[in-house]
Amino acid sequence: MKNVITRSLSGIVYILLIVLSILYGNLYLTILLTLFGIIGSYEAMRLFGQPLGNLNQAVGYALAAICTVLPMWSLYSHDFMVLTLIFFVLLVPARMMLAVYDHGSNPSAAFAATFASIAYLALPLLSLLTVYILFNNGKWIVLAMFILVWLNDTGAFCAGSLFGKHKMFPRLSPKKSWEGFFGGLVCCVIFGACLSLIPSWHIDLWPGMVMGLIVCAAATYGDLFESLLKRCAGVKDSGSLIPGHGGILDRIDSILLVAPCTLIFAIFFFADYIL
Repeated sequence: MKNVITRSLSGIVYILLIVLSILYGNLYLTILLTLFGIIGSYEAMRLFGQPLGNLNQAVGYALAAICTVLPMWSLYSHDFMVLTLIFFVLLVPARMMLAVYDHGSNPSAAFAATFASIAYLALPLLSLLTVYILFNNGKWIVLAMFILVWLNDTGAFCAGSLFGKHKMFPRLSPKKSWEGFFGGLVCCVIFGACLSLIPSWHIDLWPGMVMGLIVCAAATYGDLFESLLKRCAGVKDSGSLIPGHGGILDRIDSILLVAPCTLIFAIFFFADYIL
């Protein structure tokens, strides 16, 4: 009972942080995503088999975190964008030279983990912030995206608990079922259709339903991919930061695939709303 209360309270705090940062503006959302990037990079390096056991691994984490955060802040300044590009150009040779001084058992794995962490986190978080800033209805697209992810989780859990018989990916997630997947899909498509009832959001009926479909599929596979990483790493959770939920990656695993898909969706359906 105590664990349920703890999990519920931490979940409410997490949702409030997300919603309030979206509603209050660019700076607040960027700060929150920066924290996600810094903490998520640490957890990702751990999942890729590179905990902070030596200096080279620590440098690898620092580079991964910096490269995850810099592109988001570069959206606000042309000069900062140029400096970010220069940093990225120098990153590969600098990381190669650092790897030469790595006396660990597998320097190549530490080298690869740095760039795997960047790829896993930087592009999705940048995609999310790009939608928010680039489109004049970006605030509502991003908010709808998060609500759809949460509805997908809720619908999948309820349908899976009540009707789940056919396992979806038992190798990675024994509790996921096809019944749960379609339960989440129905919730997402219905909510996506309902978005057209809010005129100020500028999301019409068919785009809303398509968005629901995309978010459901991407969220499911984003979650499955993190399950794959955790299974390979032999851990239950990516971390222990959020009581009852695990780490940051355990909370944003779906978003890391949903965000780039949402950016592509927005470019196709909301090109007229680009600032």
